[in-house]
Amino acid sequence: MSTLVKTMARKNVELAAMANHNSQSRTPWSDNDEALLIQYIEEHGCSWAFIAKLPGWDLVRRNFQVQLKDKARNIKVSYLK
Repeated sequence: MSTLVKTMARKNVELAAMANHNSQSRTPWSDNDEALLIQYIEEHGCSWAFIAKLPGWDLVRRNFQVQLKDKARNIKVSYLK
């Protein structure tokens, strides 16, 4: 009986986690946005809040400042490889 209760408890936890999970889909960066990010970094440095407010982005994302910083880091890593 104890094993059955544990199994059912695990299933309930899994179902609750799935019900509360907000699925987010990944939106890839366009070539235009990557080029714009590089241009804006050259012009304005690493002022992510300022860069996020500049015009020209194809898609404004949630947590855009953090995504700008992360994308800049990934571009830098790819240049260093």
